[in-house]
Amino acid sequence: MEGGYSILLGEHLPARTITYDDCAPMQIVCPACYEPVFKGVRNQLGAPIHYLSHYAENKAYQADCELRVRSVSAAAIASHNTASRDQ
Repeated sequence: MEGGYSILLGEHLPARTITYDDCAPMQIVCPACYEPVFKGVRNQLGAPIHYLSHYAENKAYQADCELRVRSVSAAAIASHNTASRDQ
C-alpha cells in the first residue's frame, strides 16, 4: 500500500516519508483495518519503490482486509481489466 495511518500523529503518511524504524514508535497502521504494517523498499530498474505491507495473514486480527493483495479475487481483477480494456 502506498500510505499508512499514524495513530500517534492522527494523520495519513505516504510510504516514501516513513522509515522501517518509524513504524512501531509512530504506530503506523493500515488505513483500512488498523493493523500494524511494516515498511518495505524495492529497487526496480534503479528507482526505489516505497510501500507498506501487512504482517503474515495467519497472525492477523482481520485476515480479510481489502488492502491485502490476496483479498483481491481473480474475478475482481478480470472485471477491472475488462473495464480498462487491458490498458
